[in-house]
Amino acid sequence: MKSDEAQKKADLAVDGLKSLLEQSQEKVQQQKEQISNLEEEIDFIKADNSYWKLLYDKMMEMTIKKDQPIIKPASEESKSSEQTSPSEVSWLTLVGDSVGKTSLLSKMRDSDFQGPPEHTTFIDRFQFEKEFQAKTVCLNSFDISCQEKFIKTALNYLNAIQCIILLYDITSVESLRRCQYWMDVIKEEEITGKIIYLIGNKTDLGSQREVSAEKANEFKFVNDIDFYFEVSAKTGEGVNSLVQHVC
Repeated sequence: MKSDEAQKKADLAVDGLKSLLEQSQEKVQQQKEQISNLEEEIDFIKADNSYWKLLYDKMMEMTIKKDQPIIKPASEESKSSEQTSPSEVSWLTLVGDSVGKTSLLSKMRDSDFQGPPEHTTFIDRFQFEKEFQAKTVCLNSFDISCQEKFIKTALNYLNAIQCIILLYDITSVESLRRCQYWMDVIKEEEITGKIIYLIGNKTDLGSQREVSAEKANEFKFVNDIDFYFEVSAKTGEGVNSLVQHVC
């Protein structure tokens, strides 16, 4: 009898120790996650001063001065052998989660693309020129990271951006719902004075469509979005029309 009671007490003690061990392991895991998050925050803060200053300086370097001629006649440009600066500069940013942002940017650019994109932890930058009739437009685009912890800071710093493109996948209803998050960020952060586009990508997969044009237009109307396009980053359908509209 005594041995049974002793065994029960021993079992209870073991169970108690196991419970304490599990709790300790959970706390250790939580602390590891907290440390990891803090390390990411520290890295972001370190990058903040240097990266955003560099980005802002680059943007300002390319801004056309007020006293610079805006558009040169094509006849004058053809006569001049000197390299001229773009007559206009456009700035835009793309947001969306795994919907083909990089592919769309690659399709938008042409042979005037100036080198590979500059990769950073938070933003990828594409820069290229487009010829439209008598003017050359320098198009600068920023592919914002999908990490929510960076998006608000990124959008606040990019105050020179003229256009925001919300990109979704027409074969994914969830990707359109996700665009609501970005619209909420824009409204919450009071990011005003920007032209906003809602772009449905992957029209080449029309047979797999989950988002109808009517549904997208409803989203556009409810969120007071300026323009709506559908494109295919794979085939190029609608891309040129989008670029001309943005420029």
